[in-house]
Amino acid sequence: EQVESWAEYADSEIHATDDATLYFLRGEQVRRVSPGESNSQIVADLPSGFSIWAGPEASIDGRFNYVGTRSFDSNGAQEAFVSIVDPANGQVTQIDLPEVLVGAVDPVSQGPWAGYLYNSPSFSWDRDANRLLAVHANEDVVSEVDVSSGVVTEHTFSGFGANPSTGTRRWSALSPDGQVLYVSNTDVTLIEDDDDWSVTTSPVGVIAIDIATWEVVARTDAPISDIYLSPAGDRLVAFGYETEEGAAVSRANSSGLFLLDASDLTSLAHHEPEDLDESYTITFNQDAGVAYAFTWLGMQRVDAIDLGSGEVLATAENREFLDMIGPIGVLGSAR
Repeated sequence: EQVESWAEYADSEIHATDDATLYFLRGEQVRRVSPGESNSQIVADLPSGFSIWAGPEASIDGRFNYVGTRSFDSNGAQEAFVSIVDPANGQVTQIDLPEVLVGAVDPVSQGPWAGYLYNSPSFSWDRDANRLLAVHANEDVVSEVDVSSGVVTEHTFSGFGANPSTGTRRWSALSPDGQVLYVSNTDVTLIEDDDDWSVTTSPVGVIAIDIATWEVVARTDAPISDIYLSPAGDRLVAFGYETEEGAAVSRANSSGLFLLDASDLTSLAHHEPEDLDESYTITFNQDAGVAYAFTWLGMQRVDAIDLGSGEVLATAENREFLDMIGPIGVLGSAR
């Protein structure tokens, strides 16, 4: 039954503590609200121009970590930074990441395709080590950020390569023991032909990087762009899609849903898409050995997928709203 409600909105994910206190962003403010309070209170003000990219991530010392971006030129290119908020006193510490570029490529094309050419890095938190791993989009580099000390160390890896002139789009996930970083990659290509043009994106697979040596220890060339790692770290649920946008074309081509063995990135199952532009959001119920794949095919649909075999165990559909509530195996549906 309902125990509390607030007329509040959030511009970020909401972090809930064990005592049901909620922390969230509204604009550039970190706010807090607890049961028994009618309105949220300001905890801290983040730097001017802050735009949320990832977080909040609760660290082991009780602070909250946010990855933000801010513009540094008139073309819309952005650079990343980490804001660390102490909820006890509102103190904000900032770690700049000027090498982690986000948004418009440099130099920026002034053609009609300019909006499709951008860098999209990826960020993975290692809570136990209190560090952030930022996978650059414009080069095969990972910035390792020690959140406690503010020290940033760059590591190169032999990945897919990156194209600074068109931008690259990354996705990453870190193993529960903090030893393996999984990175997927989407290439962007600009095709110009007199007055005609098109921009294509192509998923090119997944690599596994040993964090101790920064060597690639496994790879798959399956058409995958988005990856979700199971809480146990033994499975990756993934999907991919190609797109083409141009003066006379707009299309998407989904490659369907994959279940990968995280140890060597072999494919255990592949479900073909039912629609060309089908994409997914993934959550897990590790105790049940199930992944939930949410998609939209004229209505909300979720498939329960066995993490051992990749078999679809059950399906639920709803025209209005369907979402997974936490890791406890409960589906919430609006009727």
